[in-house]
Amino acid sequence: MAKSFGSDNLVGSGRALAVTLSSIATVVALLAVYVLYARSGRSREQLVAAAVAAVTAYVAFSKVFSPQYLVWLVPLVPLVAAVGLRASVLLAVIVGMTQVWDPYRYYDYYHTFARG
Repeated sequence: MAKSFGSDNLVGSGRALAVTLSSIATVVALLAVYVLYARSGRSREQLVAAAVAAVTAYVAFSKVFSPQYLVWLVPLVPLVAAVGLRASVLLAVIVGMTQVWDPYRYYDYYHTFARG
């Protein structure tokens, strides 16, 4: 791992494989969302669910993950009628966890174990 421009980056022989697998996972997830939506009744609710699923897939499998990208989901997740409340609570927990971990714990972890 190497730090540059305020981020942690993978280095070494596994880096290319990680980038490739991440890219494949993103494309597969987005195609799955597209296929599921295309096979659905294409209602407004299903369109919203597909849009939320696509953004979630991109955030989850993209080459760069940062807690700030979870903000993209905050206005979208409550719109999904079928799972809106449960998913909104889960998103709130995840956002809360990243707010506790990332700004307050990560740098302690990095400075303690990075040189190990």
